[in-house]
Amino acid sequence: MAVDRRAIDEERRSKFWKPEEGKNFIFLLPPTEGRRKPWIEIYMHYGVGLNNASVVCPAKMENKRCPICEKGRSLYEKGTEESKKLARQYFPKLVYVAAIVDLRDPDLRPQLWRFGKTVKRYLVDCFYDDEDPDKFIDYTDMDNGYKVILTRVDKSATENYIDYSAKLGKPYSFDKKKQREILSNIPSLSELAKCLSYKEIYELLTASEYIDEEDEEFASDDNVVTNRLEEEEEEPPAPKKEEEDDLNYDTEEEEVEEEEEEEAPKPVKKSKKTKKTLIPAGAPSCFGREYDPDDDECLECEYEIECHKTFSRKRV
Repeated sequence: MAVDRRAIDEERRSKFWKPEEGKNFIFLLPPTEGRRKPWIEIYMHYGVGLNNASVVCPAKMENKRCPICEKGRSLYEKGTEESKKLARQYFPKLVYVAAIVDLRDPDLRPQLWRFGKTVKRYLVDCFYDDEDPDKFIDYTDMDNGYKVILTRVDKSATENYIDYSAKLGKPYSFDKKKQREILSNIPSLSELAKCLSYKEIYELLTASEYIDEEDEEFASDDNVVTNRLEEEEEEPPAPKKEEEDDLNYDTEEEEVEEEEEEEAPKPVKKSKKTKKTLIPAGAPSCFGREYDPDDDECLECEYEIECHKTFSRKRV
């Protein structure tokens, strides 16, 4: 008997923690698997095919062909308002996934939480003291951390969106035994970012076309569309001339950073100051000098948190 894809998808969704209406008290767990940030960025397609599946986008994540992106691009290039609107259903959405502990859970089990860019901005802001920009607060420290108060307000009945806010609560810590238990049971974030093959995705896609209402309901249930601002994540497909560049998204960013690094050695005298700011090895040349919370390159950079801290200190 074949595996029921719908059942597997349901099992996958159950791994994700869903905030309740009102105040939620969580602990954002520290980075694992050698990461620099407590979350990972994943480009996803939702509501794919007959089983309404969730699919990691290989074009964005691995610079490989994606049949869903290709479908969206072909619709968008038709040029009509109707085709462009339909194409948006095939665009990948940028979501973030972190491991958290729901402090209302009596077992304090580690769970995965999926959220959008607006919530992620709140979580980044929580690392900084409003009154002292030099003060960095690592609230994910399991010895000396803080609760995060996440507030969910469902406004879908009147304004068609769900609003979130996040701020730090009281100090919180775990004893050593509980720390070991939690860290040994954190689900692998890397596994979530693995892509299916082109053939597998194509088979899912061609099983059935997208269904708008189901797609929207699924996204809402998994807290992907967290705010009206999340609509910024929809990216129109690149024109045919740029198709190759679009499929090499990550490579394109690395080439830009290398070009900037070649220009950096010119101001030699300023290098002493940059040493004092402790620029991490491998960081791009714009580290600490340029930061824009609305810029996708800044948001996706693995040095974002440290860069934000350095940039804020220099402005004071």
